[in-house]
Amino acid sequence: MNYPTLLCNTGLGDLYVLLGAMVYLAKKHGGLRIPALPQYIKIVRKCLIFHPEIVPFEILNDAAMLKEYRDRRDVIRCHWTSIADSQKSTKPGISWDHWQYRVLGVPFDERWNSCPLEKAASIETQIVFPGPYYLIHEDPERGFPILYPPWHPVITTRRVATYGKYSPLSWCEAIRQAKELHFIDSSMWHLAESITIHSDRPQPKYLHRYVRPFHSTWHAIETRYHWQYIDGTPTPYIDPENLTYVKERSIDTSEATEPCGAEAVG
Repeated sequence: MNYPTLLCNTGLGDLYVLLGAMVYLAKKHGGLRIPALPQYIKIVRKCLIFHPEIVPFEILNDAAMLKEYRDRRDVIRCHWTSIADSQKSTKPGISWDHWQYRVLGVPFDERWNSCPLEKAASIETQIVFPGPYYLIHEDPERGFPILYPPWHPVITTRRVATYGKYSPLSWCEAIRQAKELHFIDSSMWHLAESITIHSDRPQPKYLHRYVRPFHSTWHAIETRYHWQYIDGTPTPYIDPENLTYVKERSIDTSEATEPCGAEAVG
């Protein structure tokens, strides 16, 4: 049977946000084909292990995919490049997560109601740390380090390993059990937003938003948990008024603490 093909952005964080819509659309159409980059095809299949009606297929990159499927009719398009040229300087006036669900015609509540990550993670080996710990996710190899990690004399700081034998789904329990979360805008942040984190104890959650370019509308996605934003950095960011890069901005460390060393795990 021929299922429609979803043309979407293929970053791992994009996948986590769109999974609920994918499940919804697959139910509507009887099945769905979705693109995946070579480095993510394995984790995409893990995320959808309970949804055989959704079939990932490997692509070289987004540009090659868009070129190959440019004139196809059996596609559903929600790639950011489909934003009209007249809108690209200002974005479409809503955050990118709401824009994608709106374009797809999927109720936004399906972002969480139909998300398969919780169940998929339940069959993965989970990483468990002893004692209290802060959990950090950053990406210094791509130039996105957290400049102000948490520090405490008796609480260990753990960093989510970028590479290793564990899949991202193996970090779900570590996310739930952390004393604090310190994340950048990344796939792990979207993963944390996609799973249930019980509120039987306080767990401060910090998004180090200064690390990556930020637009006040386009990047202000809807979250299910309360995140405290740490803004201000010497690194470039996007001015929300004119979308141009500015070389530096005043540093706000009111919610940050002293830096410290940390263990790499995984």
